Amino acid sequence: MQIYDLSIDPKLCSEQMVGGKAYNLMSINSVDINIPAGFVLAADFKQDFIRESELSAHLTKLKSKWVMVRSSAIGEDGVDHSFAGQLESFQVLNSKSDIIEAIEKCWMSLKNKRVQEYELKFSQELSRMGVIVQEMIEPDYAGVLFTRSPQGEDYALIEYVEGHCEKLVQGEVTPVSKFIRKEEDFPFPINDLVKDANKIKDYYKSEQDIEWAYKNGIFHIVQTRPITKLKKQIRWSSTNVNENYPDKLSPLLYSIARRSYYFYFKNIARELGIQLPRESEQVFTNTIGVWGQRMYYNMTHLHTLFSYTPFDKLITKSFDNFVGYQKGKNFKELRNSMLNKSRFIYGVILHWMRLTTHVSLIKSRVDRYYDKKLEVSSLAEDYHEFLDLRFNFWYHASFADFFSMLFHGSLGYFLTKLKLEDAVQKQNNLIQSIPNLISNEPIFKLWEIKKEIEKQQLQNFFIDNTAAIVFAELSTRSIKIDLMVKDYIQAWGFRCTGELTFLGQNYIENPIGFIKMLQTYIKTHDLDPNLHFKQKQLEQAQFLLDLEKQIKKKYHFMKSFFQIKTLRFLVNATMKSISARETVRLRQAKMYFKFKQVCLRLGQELEAKELITRSQDIFFLEYDEISRLLNGEEIDWKYIKDLINLRQEQFERADEKPENIASFAGEFDNVFIDQDLLQVKDKYSGLAACGGLVRARAVVIDSIQDIDQLQAGDILVTKQTDPGWICAFPLISGLVVERGGMLSHGAIVAREFGIPAVVGIKGITKLIKTGDIIEVDGNRGRVNVEL
Repeated sequence: MQIYDLSIDPKLCSEQMVGGKAYNLMSINSVDINIPAGFVLAADFKQDFIRESELSAHLTKLKSKWVMVRSSAIGEDGVDHSFAGQLESFQVLNSKSDIIEAIEKCWMSLKNKRVQEYELKFSQELSRMGVIVQEMIEPDYAGVLFTRSPQGEDYALIEYVEGHCEKLVQGEVTPVSKFIRKEEDFPFPINDLVKDANKIKDYYKSEQDIEWAYKNGIFHIVQTRPITKLKKQIRWSSTNVNENYPDKLSPLLYSIARRSYYFYFKNIARELGIQLPRESEQVFTNTIGVWGQRMYYNMTHLHTLFSYTPFDKLITKSFDNFVGYQKGKNFKELRNSMLNKSRFIYGVILHWMRLTTHVSLIKSRVDRYYDKKLEVSSLAEDYHEFLDLRFNFWYHASFADFFSMLFHGSLGYFLTKLKLEDAVQKQNNLIQSIPNLISNEPIFKLWEIKKEIEKQQLQNFFIDNTAAIVFAELSTRSIKIDLMVKDYIQAWGFRCTGELTFLGQNYIENPIGFIKMLQTYIKTHDLDPNLHFKQKQLEQAQFLLDLEKQIKKKYHFMKSFFQIKTLRFLVNATMKSISARETVRLRQAKMYFKFKQVCLRLGQELEAKELITRSQDIFFLEYDEISRLLNGEEIDWKYIKDLINLRQEQFERADEKPENIASFAGEFDNVFIDQDLLQVKDKYSGLAACGGLVRARAVVIDSIQDIDQLQAGDILVTKQTDPGWICAFPLISGLVVERGGMLSHGAIVAREFGIPAVVGIKGITKLIKTGDIIEVDGNRGRVNVEL
């Protein structure tokens, strides 16, 4: 037999007899997938078939006005390659002569030039062809459905047009292209198509590229084939690193950061006794990346790194909450032996006991480095001491991050297991008002300056004059206030927006900026932070006691005894580690500012010798290039100048990319997709950073320089906060932040003040306008906007 009806049992023939396309249609029809009626001429069918009465018998079964005549070559569609579009298909009237002519043309296309070039490129020859003849559906809609995006995304992707799919295939129209999320997004019952697609995928046990047509409430599957070459997806997120690096990164900063993160994660893995597979080197080398001259975490590699650890689920979830990444894990879980688990637990306990020592080592060494006198003769030594500190010594600081993440996540997990309501809210209440938190020190110092200004009745002098005049005349008005201001700037002036970057200015470099901030503080802040934090500490202590009473009522004596002990340990450990983390973050800012001064001094020397154009050009060299320069290695200065110019042009040209993106391994043209467009979530919901409910006017600002727009009781809405925003917190009644996680600066300080806060809401600064009346629900992590 040389003609087969597409509705027959596929066991009666084979793919080698009819070709892959026809055999696939027979196969899916056998599992109750609807296909257009038709038949296939086998690959060995004689070309003198016109005399065959069998053809006429099959043609009488086709009832449509038009029919499709398509190729079904042997080996046409495979996992590694597809000849899609290389062979011819024809739409013809349902007449014997037209169909015969189309079949002959289909055969002839087997040797067209496109096919020959494709065969040569992929070393895959097409020598035999079956031909499909089917009724043609006049569809309302038609298109293709990928059960998984060809770029490797974990979502089904659909493309469709009104009318025939041929318009899509031939590129005549731009199709609607979207990831499948919910049924109401489509003008047809997408769930019915998805059910068919999943049935086909399950049948073949592989991802499929499915062509379909929709007519009068019925989906017809026209063909299916494997998706060729799914690319490995790499997921990136800037949600947390934006706090430290809010602006474009200079080449020097990025080269240091890239190497720093390599040592950061590798050293802590070593110290914790984690057994690493051979491929881990690539993971450590590429834990961060740059898109649009801004830094991103490589979440795929970081999640892979966490998969090497015992208790990887807890660590991954803790890290994602830590940085505010809400897209879920993307790695395969690995099994760890009891030996590996024991080694890891031993490492955790050992370094927890040493945490105070780790922090003390960081404090003492950074302070010595910062206090060292800057001299030309020691520039090379100072430069390389920073690199040693950042690359080799900073693992001491990494334990503050690790334990903050671990204990914060463990506390949340423990409260969830207790099956108490509003576990997240309880967690936030338990870790508010942390004793001796270094981040609060500037608030107390500002209050002291403000009270002294009021004592000396100099408020009008500060408010009625420009910041430049105030700074210039302050010493003549009050020696004490002048000294207090200068002491503050010296002690805290390096803590500001973008404190780890090299191209901005801090208060030490621009004291006028501090005076502007102080002027706003004087006008608006009336709450004594000392009394406020004491009140919050009392509230935290009382909340802990109330929670312990709930546990005693809920569980029997012995179980509640151990649960309360565990609760107290986790609360104290979380507070201690967060405090340690804030301490080392302060030293990090201090260390980076000193290094910036070293580089600028070195840049001045090079500018004086006309080796670079401006002293700040040094920031457009990478750290190892500067190191070679300091080592007396041969340098082509014309090349260096050209390189600096090229990098500056790239820096200026770079556009900011979305916060969460995915790129694809093997692509070299910076292809990426915005991951946030794929998420099914409430656009007004994020992470509940601090409990409470507040309704007030929203003020949307991007920079602390715009703090004068805030009035007492406003809700601050911004992309991110950092230590430079500290003076805003006593003024506001609520906080909404587009970026960040549960241990970001904004989340921590909001809990210190007891300000209802929600962080990690994608695009919220565009959804809310200044003047909107909004409600911040810090208990549920939601913002409501009144219309």
